[in-house]
Amino acid sequence: MTTQFTIDLAHPGREQRSPWEWFLGPAGPRHLAIVATAGVAIVALVALGGVLPRYLRHSSEIQSIAKLRRGQAQSPQAAAQSSDLTLQIEVSTTLEPASSRLVEIANFMAALARDPAVAPRFQLKTWEVRPARAQGGDGQLEISIALAEKHS
Repeated sequence: MTTQFTIDLAHPGREQRSPWEWFLGPAGPRHLAIVATAGVAIVALVALGGVLPRYLRHSSEIQSIAKLRRGQAQSPQAAAQSSDLTLQIEVSTTLEPASSRLVEIANFMAALARDPAVAPRFQLKTWEVRPARAQGGDGQLEISIALAEKHS
C-alpha cells in the first residue's frame, strides 16, 4: 500500500491539506453546514427577487381595483354610467383615391340611427376616423362608432 504525502515548502511546519479535507476533516460538518446555509440563502434571495416584483405589481392592481369599487359605491352617477349599455363598432378599411368608402360609412351611420330595431334603444355617442396605428397600416383607416343606450 502506498501513502501519498504532500509537503508544503511555502509554509513549513504545517501539513498540506487535500481539497476534500475541508469537508471530510475534523471541521468538515461545520464547513458543510456553512456551505448549505449559504446555498439556501442564495436560493431564497433569487426566489424573492423573482417573486417580489410580481407581488408588488399584483398588490398595486388589487388596490387600484378596490379604489375604483369604493368610488363607484359612493357615487350613484358613476354606478349609473357603468351600467349603461354601449354598442361599439370598429371598422378598418383601405384608403383609395376617389373612393366612396367614407361616404358609405357615413350612410351606414345614418341608416343605423334610423333603423327601427336600433333607433328606439340606442343613440350615437361618439365616432372617430383615424389612420391605422398598426405596423404596415399605410393607406388604412380605422373607424370607431359608439352607440349608447337611451335613458327612459
